[in-house]
Amino acid sequence: MTVIRTIAAAALLASGIAAATPAAAVITTFANYSGVGGANLYWKRSGTNYVVAVPVHVNPVHVNPVVVVAHTVAVTGTPAQKAAKIAANNAAIAAAVAANAANVITANNTNTANINAAAVTNAANIVTATNQTAASAASADATAGGQFYTIHTSTSTTPGSVATHFSFLSPGGHNPLQALAALGALNANFTFLGTAAPGTQVNPSIAAFGFDVQPLTSGTFSFIYTGAANLVVHHTIYHTGANLLTAIFTKGAIVGDDGATSGAAADSTAGANAGMITYTSDFLSFLSTNRKDYAISATSITAPLGFGTHQALNTFKATTTGSFSTDPQPTPTAIVPEPAMWGLMVVGFGMVGFRARRRARAIRVTA
Repeated sequence: MTVIRTIAAAALLASGIAAATPAAAVITTFANYSGVGGANLYWKRSGTNYVVAVPVHVNPVHVNPVVVVAHTVAVTGTPAQKAAKIAANNAAIAAAVAANAANVITANNTNTANINAAAVTNAANIVTATNQTAASAASADATAGGQFYTIHTSTSTTPGSVATHFSFLSPGGHNPLQALAALGALNANFTFLGTAAPGTQVNPSIAAFGFDVQPLTSGTFSFIYTGAANLVVHHTIYHTGANLLTAIFTKGAIVGDDGATSGAAADSTAGANAGMITYTSDFLSFLSTNRKDYAISATSITAPLGFGTHQALNTFKATTTGSFSTDPQPTPTAIVPEPAMWGLMVVGFGMVGFRARRRARAIRVTA
């Protein structure tokens, strides 16, 4: 169910098909491919990480006032001596009170200064952190992107071709594509390279609805025949190395449910966000085709689909299959004699036979 929903999302969100094509359009799937086991496509995210800078807070230092204590001295002696000691003691007490008051004022002033200094430093730290966060977001936005490419083996992480089975398809009935469909599943090398240029991150507004949409900027893919036997279609012979299908495309996207392990990559030449697809093949001519599209279904994604803020889609590997379509269907390049040509050939064979019989009769008469 997830795959069906994902393919629908690929069609609607990535390719702009929501704008719809005319109801009269009849799209024909003329070919598909399947893997031979294991992951065969790798999405590698690129770009700088988005980092939120946290301001450094400075706590103000509090200074406690120094308390000066004046002790009462026991008074003994003559009245004059007692009076002198009492006076001195009172003076010491007054001095201690004055000293304590001065210490409190000094401590309060120092604490106020410390608080003000910490507030100024914290305000500067907040501004610095805000600027660093904005710079990180701008850098992440500007560098976000990646590449989607085939890998030679499921353990590889570098671009390469991968062995697949490629099949031409026919919609049934008496169709010019039947002769190609009769070739069955053909051994082929599949090469795919799609690029998300820097500045191409996951669309956050669509992600809010549970879909991860990673736009692709451009790319190319090809299927090259690797079978040992020659392929014969009507009177045309194709050899190892023949181009089964090659495409150059712009736009398109990788699409899937957020957190899912399946998704799709798709592109179309129709819709509000239409891309460009140019198909070529040794077996087919696309001169008369108008609308073109492709859809690649990705399963067994090694890391659930997701992305970070201001980031491209997270890196993953996937096992894929795919199909390719046009409207109208392409035409085979193999030469098929037209009915009029067949008539001329029959007449020609008849004339040759007639002349041969007359020549044989003339030889017998002469003898």
